[in-house]
Amino acid sequence: FGGGRRNRGPRRGSDLQMHINISFKDAVFGSKQDLGVRYQIRDAATGRTEVKDRTVECSIPAGVDTGMNLRLAGQGAEGDPGAPRGDLMVTVIVEEDDYFQRDGADVHVEVPISVTQAILGGT
Repeated sequence: FGGGRRNRGPRRGSDLQMHINISFKDAVFGSKQDLGVRYQIRDAATGRTEVKDRTVECSIPAGVDTGMNLRLAGQGAEGDPGAPRGDLMVTVIVEEDDYFQRDGADVHVEVPISVTQAILGGT
């Protein structure tokens, strides 16, 4: 009774992973970036390994933080003929800013003012 392996059709492509470094400004306001994706696939017919290069556009949403993952569906490696591509998982690394410091969802900045300005206000 069905002890053998069943053929379920063409196999979906492999998922790919990569890291992207973005500026603090891009993390706060969001941006679009072109990612250079390079990966290897094995040709099932010949058994040879082939290197593929392509560019993928990535929309970075406002408010991302270091360690967050963006899933780009259908942007991974090719599958068998007739099967969908895998996904591309992009791990975000936000660069430190010289002026602003981030503390979770809060943004801090130190501005030196005199005692007079603190008491009376000023610009």
